[in-house]
Amino acid sequence: MRKLNLLEELTICSRKKIYKIFFGENILNNLREILEDNSLLRKKILLITDDNVKQYYLDQVSSQFINSDILFLHYSIKPGGKNKSLDNAMKIYQILIKHSFYKDDLIIALGGGVIGDLAGFVAASYYRGIKFVQIPTTLLSQVDSSIGGKVAVHFQKITNAIGFFYPPDLCLIDPSLLKTLPKREFNNGMAEIIKAAFVQDPDLFLALESMNLKQFDSKTFNYIILQSVKLKKKLVEIDEMEKGPRLCLNFGHTLAHALESLTNHSLLLHGEAVSIGCVFECFISEYKHGFFKENTNRLIRVLKKYNLPTVIDTELYSAKTLDDLTESIIRFMKFDKKVSQGRIRFILPLNVGSFVIEEVEDISLIKKLLYKMYI
Repeated sequence: MRKLNLLEELTICSRKKIYKIFFGENILNNLREILEDNSLLRKKILLITDDNVKQYYLDQVSSQFINSDILFLHYSIKPGGKNKSLDNAMKIYQILIKHSFYKDDLIIALGGGVIGDLAGFVAASYYRGIKFVQIPTTLLSQVDSSIGGKVAVHFQKITNAIGFFYPPDLCLIDPSLLKTLPKREFNNGMAEIIKAAFVQDPDLFLALESMNLKQFDSKTFNYIILQSVKLKKKLVEIDEMEKGPRLCLNFGHTLAHALESLTNHSLLLHGEAVSIGCVFECFISEYKHGFFKENTNRLIRVLKKYNLPTVIDTELYSAKTLDDLTESIIRFMKFDKKVSQGRIRFILPLNVGSFVIEEVEDISLIKKLLYKMYI
């Protein structure tokens, strides 16, 4: 068995829970030992994953629990955002009840953001909270969704309609797991890194801007992931419940969630939708705050470097007219979690590294700028 190569250990000190993030290599090969060392090895363990991750890593994990007195089960879903559902949550509850899982047993999420959210949602709600470990296997989940405790499922096409703040008891980030990641999924994760850097970390954004993709070695890659994780850690510790500074990580998400909802979470990956949403919020800021057009163009150039969309391809949507599409987008925007008394809120950049959270009541402006996004 390959030895654990722990590159960095971080501690998240949130109000709900103090928990560790291990950043290193060969984590899966040493999972049982890691759980034992952190007092998280339990008599009953349910691992939740998807069919893609399962074919690569399930045997590697399950073999560590064979011929032991531990009941090790797994539940696998089809990949895709539309499967982050109450229906799948209820199927998992049935497994937990059938095998008499209790609060001190363990759920492990092995997968991307969809799996982390679904498993975390179940862990938060089953007996008001069961032990929970995150093992993110996509770039997006490693730098964003596995950290900070936001877990949710979609309902009636509304993105993350039902959810909790429920931090994991441990988060295990292994960049070597990304070797099996398709290029589109890699780019999907880069969108979240670019988003966070643009509104919070000008130095990281400058590094992304000037980086030659041909020189993208493991050392550089690990640096980018760790910087993103540390940025998320700082924001979570300041504003765990997302009432202030942490909201900046919702840059691009107001439009993104609407576009995802319109396609029932089946056409655009989350980072792709966020990419489009970030450009849209730059357009709003250009109009309302005189945000420099060149900064918008800088963002667009970096997003395009990773083949991320920066416009709305109207052919992806089933609306009969552009007016119908626009009305549908605005209707879903009004279901966004940031909405306050019916008013749509956006994260508007003021410069690279600074932002303002602002309600936009002028629906005609939103419509006008949406038309600017269409191709």
